Amino acid sequence: MATAAPSEIMQTLAAYKAAVAPLPGQGALSPDISKAWNIASGLQAYNLEALHSLFPVLTPIRNATSRVKGKGKKVEYKTITGINTTGLQGLVAEGSAASIVTTATVDKTATYKSLALGDTVTFESEWSGLGFVDLKALAVTNLLRAVMQVEENLLLFGQAATAAAAEQAPGAVGASPQPALTGNASGGSIAAATYYAKQTAITGMGESLPSAATSVTVGGTGAGSITWAPVFPAGQPVIGFNLYLSTTSGGTYYLVASANVAASRSSGQLPGGSLTWLTNGDALTVTSIPAAGTTAPAADASGNDLSYNGIYTQMWGGSGATLVNAGGALTVAAITSVLQKLWNSARGDPDAIYCNAQESVKLTGLTLGAGAPYQVLLTQDQVGQAAANFRVARFTNPVTGTELPIIVHPTVPQGTMLFLQKKLPGWYVPTDVPTVWEWDGPQDYVEIDYPPTSSNPLWQAEVRAYGALKLYLPLLQGALYGINNQ
Repeated sequence: MATAAPSEIMQTLAAYKAAVAPLPGQGALSPDISKAWNIASGLQAYNLEALHSLFPVLTPIRNATSRVKGKGKKVEYKTITGINTTGLQGLVAEGSAASIVTTATVDKTATYKSLALGDTVTFESEWSGLGFVDLKALAVTNLLRAVMQVEENLLLFGQAATAAAAEQAPGAVGASPQPALTGNASGGSIAAATYYAKQTAITGMGESLPSAATSVTVGGTGAGSITWAPVFPAGQPVIGFNLYLSTTSGGTYYLVASANVAASRSSGQLPGGSLTWLTNGDALTVTSIPAAGTTAPAADASGNDLSYNGIYTQMWGGSGATLVNAGGALTVAAITSVLQKLWNSARGDPDAIYCNAQESVKLTGLTLGAGAPYQVLLTQDQVGQAAANFRVARFTNPVTGTELPIIVHPTVPQGTMLFLQKKLPGWYVPTDVPTVWEWDGPQDYVEIDYPPTSSNPLWQAEVRAYGALKLYLPLLQGALYGINNQ
């Protein structure tokens, strides 16, 4: 049964009708009322939605890393990396003493480092948000997310500037090796002359110092070019290179940009675009000489002593990791080679492959998209429901038969594929080490609130942690690097 409207509402409606009723002789609303009540200038409802957080938080390595409680300034441990390292056969005559085996041990250290980010909330912003959102709580929540993202990159590519064998730390690059350059009489618009070049190497932390100057002579009639083959520094986790050119030996060296290159196929950048590089190792053809722009760096930013050493860095600074330079386009044979070497050197059997989106797409094209024979079977109820396109989600280790999930990682740069093993293989001696790597620290994430003061009248908070990464077995980890993006 319909319910009558309350008398107050009926009275309001009657007053409204009287106010907007047509004038005598008019069949529509008063022109004044019509003009005043339009969308442009009339009273409108305010459609306010809640505050939305619209940004990705992808931290697969951090999420998979065990965290243990530490104490002091650092953690020291000893690892047994080999038994019977001289390969004794164990044959012995009756009544004779056995031969004594040689056991290999290594002392390791992980020095704790601080990681922290902060944010502020003014009193006015807090008061303005009353009834809508708790801005202080939101600031701390977003700080936690930001610290997680920063830690993800450090767990992989953090690099201390000081070299230390016990820390499995290669240290900062210092000055890059000199590049390999060849002058060509054609292929660009470079005038015939002698030019000078400096190369820098880029790690997950930043850019190295430039190399010593290298001269290269271009001949011809003004349509020349320069072929640049980057040279990798030994024992360094380099993910990219830049080239700087000058017309004189002691002049200003300007960064070669993609506009100066015939095909900048391998350019990339660190997370957030904080640093870019022109190539990850692929040889490039320089077609013109830059006359302005970014100049060669005067300080080495490839390492930072405020950072602990990440997984990829310790793979280069440790012993036994399988590191393969693809030196060109990605191939299935190159991936298979890494897996075979991991088995042969350490009986390694990786858990997963971490790569850039480019390598994930390329791997699909190399397998299912390469015309290789495969069969798709559909049940009767699936006929007419097939989805177009496909993606290779796993790669079968041809040595062990293990299926490795292919994980697209947000900070692994194009040109690098990581074959990581988190768990000890079943054929390793049982130990008290739960995982192959772990974060160790006296203090995990903690929120610190600073009180407002007369000189700083606002709320200030930070999320801080104090610890380091331990990679017990670099030899179980592998990397394929120097992959161009053809």
